Amino acid sequence: YQRSTWGADNLDNSGLSQEEMKQINETMLADRKRFKVADLAGDYTLNYDEFRSFILPEAYPHMHQVMIEETIAELDTSGDGLLSVSEYLKSVGHLPQETQDHEYEFFYSHRDSNGDGFLDRQEVKAWLLPRDFRPHRLEADYLIQISDEDHDGGLTLGELEAARDVFLGSAALDYGRKSIHTEL
Repeated sequence: YQRSTWGADNLDNSGLSQEEMKQINETMLADRKRFKVADLAGDYTLNYDEFRSFILPEAYPHMHQVMIEETIAELDTSGDGLLSVSEYLKSVGHLPQETQDHEYEFFYSHRDSNGDGFLDRQEVKAWLLPRDFRPHRLEADYLIQISDEDHDGGLTLGELEAARDVFLGSAALDYGRKSIHTEL
């Protein structure tokens, strides 16, 4: 896995900057932790089901805790084990400003369920692994919610065109790109 992902057993002589090497080493460490949790047999080899849990941790309950820890480690710049609104917003920083503004409000109205201004591990779990998780439905609902300017529960052609950047940044479009649908 390490060779196929990173291209070498030893990256020390790869010509990468110190910052790039630091990021790779942090990612490799996270991969090792995830691998260890996925390796239910403890034999340092992943069978088919264990490998699926390594690649798709959200689908395997024994992997949920490592997923939560990875997310906190990635976003928690203060090191307090909690996610502030600014740390949370790093997860959507690549999206249009309108979407980021919506996520700011959503943090306080939905994500921060105990109202303390931070996401703890339980709130991160609720964010990453909602109880009624149906990703395509959630993504569609989300896209309609942030694009429906007149709040009538539907999208006009004008609303779709106005929210073009939102749709282009959507995971739903990524799914469409991965399939053969070119009409998107």
